[in-house]
Amino acid sequence: MVNLNEVSLFAGAILLYIIGSFIIAISLIPSYFLFMQFLKTGNLFLILFGFAFSYFVFGIVLMFVVALLVRLFRIRLMPGTYKIGGKESLIWLLNAGFISLVRFLFLPFTRSSINILFYRLLGAKIGKNVIINTTCVYDAHLLEIGDNSVIGGDAAIIGHSAEGNKLIVAPVKIGKNVSIGQYTTVLPGAVIEDGAIIGAMSLVPKFKRVKKGVWGGVPIRRIK
Repeated sequence: MVNLNEVSLFAGAILLYIIGSFIIAISLIPSYFLFMQFLKTGNLFLILFGFAFSYFVFGIVLMFVVALLVRLFRIRLMPGTYKIGGKESLIWLLNAGFISLVRFLFLPFTRSSINILFYRLLGAKIGKNVIINTTCVYDAHLLEIGDNSVIGGDAAIIGHSAEGNKLIVAPVKIGKNVSIGQYTTVLPGAVIEDGAIIGAMSLVPKFKRVKKGVWGGVPIRRIK
């Protein structure tokens, strides 16, 4: 017997690969013509420099193309509970897939300021003097981070959770002067209040409210 959920997800994956290929191709056009100008010089140093610079241009263009596509066509989910296999889960799949193009092809080679620019383009509300040392930010349009907060390396900020045949989507709010350690995972619906410090390799459960203080563990608990 054919499983309609599996068929719809498979169709969504095929659509994602097709559209993703077009996105990459479009983003490569400026870089291609730029690199050809360096190639014409015949100077090895300039050619190598041109390759690196053209790659950077590709990444920037890719960022804007993906953000424009996601926002223009509203390829993102608002908070709620959805059925996996329904049209909403396909929208989420496309959103995650398009953003992954930037996440894997460009963000690992950039500074925090570039990451923040991309997340803001997607709709994240990010304050001043924020440092984000991770590319593992999902559902950025549901993310809010206050001033002077730090997200450690490879921490994961996630605005969705797949449970059985349900997809739960909820915002993540991180206050001011918050520190989140390396490899920590923050799940959907979490609210981390101003001044909270969360140790490395911790887990902030769904819909957990974390007050000011020092926290750590799996799941987190107050240390002091």
